Amino acid sequence: MKKFTLCSLALLTAVYATALEQLSQPVLKSQPLQEWAAAEGIVAEGRSVIYMLTLEDDSLAVFKPEDVLYQSLGEVVTFNAARWLGLDLIPPVVIRNDVMIGEQPVQGSLMRFKRPSTRLHTTAELRNAISCKQFAEQQIFSFVLGRYDMHFGNYVIYQEGDCAKVALIDNGCILARQYVAGYGELPWVAMRKAAMREGEAATLAESLQKPQQPEEILAEFPDFDFYTNRSINQGFTHIWGGYLWRQFYGDCRSYLEPSFSNVIPAGLLARLQELDADVLRSFFPALPVGWDDARLAVWVEGVLQRRDMVVAYFAQNPAGVV
Repeated sequence: MKKFTLCSLALLTAVYATALEQLSQPVLKSQPLQEWAAAEGIVAEGRSVIYMLTLEDDSLAVFKPEDVLYQSLGEVVTFNAARWLGLDLIPPVVIRNDVMIGEQPVQGSLMRFKRPSTRLHTTAELRNAISCKQFAEQQIFSFVLGRYDMHFGNYVIYQEGDCAKVALIDNGCILARQYVAGYGELPWVAMRKAAMREGEAATLAESLQKPQQPEEILAEFPDFDFYTNRSINQGFTHIWGGYLWRQFYGDCRSYLEPSFSNVIPAGLLARLQELDADVLRSFFPALPVGWDDARLAVWVEGVLQRRDMVVAYFAQNPAGVV
């Protein structure tokens, strides 16, 4: 069987250093992303407040303004994690506070643009579009980091030479409170504060054993969008511990599979085993707004728990280490 190897960490570090320096250049032009994409014949999903920036060397980068830095920090943490693991999955991204939108400087995340070469609609299409190695890498990375918002607008398939590769974008979701029952399961994500219920189970896992009526949840949360209401009606939401939890994409399993791979590059497994709390904390350039050390510890614990699930799976299935 062919052995998978990670990217040369030294080479990847050099490439990223150049790209990060590039993202610090002055901005020559800004344009709403939807407007720019329409002119280029590209389908762009996402918010209308996202901008395409042309930098001094004529390279392109995507800017997401943010009044209070939260999602932007999630983007940077995800990039730092991928870089530390030696994975070429996340386009270089920085936080800038000097981008002129109109007449005022705005802060937000600035990510190197990858021009899409095709659109995806199913996990099967993703598996067929890229190499087996990169499919395994991005599945395992998404699971461990808690990248739950995995609809296909957040995957960019692009060409690099003769190879098709995937870039994982819109990664601020990793900062959310999450619970997952095991490797390859869809996570439950804390969406909003909810009223505490009397006689709650000690853990979310125990509470999930007793289904809740959609009518009760809709009564407390009547203002959600169509997709969340569909999740409520189909039993993919739950109130526990002062939060409304949602199992994202539980109602989309026919075309969007949970993050799982039955193979893993040996180098990635070794690197995952080196992860510890100090390494994970080092990925944060600052704490997100509203976080303290206790909240950071919750995030760190969640990542390490998911990492341990992956390590345990391959300890029981060593043939999958390639």
